[in-house]
Amino acid sequence: MEYIEKNVKILNLEYIDEGLKQGKGVIVVTAHLGNWELGGVVVSMKGYPISTVALAHKSKVVTNFFY
Repeated sequence: MEYIEKNVKILNLEYIDEGLKQGKGVIVVTAHLGNWELGGVVVSMKGYPISTVALAHKSKVVTNFFY
C-alpha cells in the first residue's frame, strides 16, 4: 500500500464519501481512458466497496482474468 500511496493520486474521493453518507450508494462512471483498471483497484484498496459492469473480451483468457 505504501507504493500505491506514493505513486498513485486519486482525486475527489470526498464526493464518493458524501454520497455514501446518504446511505443510497454511489454510481461512478468512467471512460475507458488511461489506467482505469488501476483506479478501481486503488479505490478498493482504500476500503470502498466496488462492483463493475463489463463486456466479455473476445479472448476467454482475458475475460477469465477479470472474473
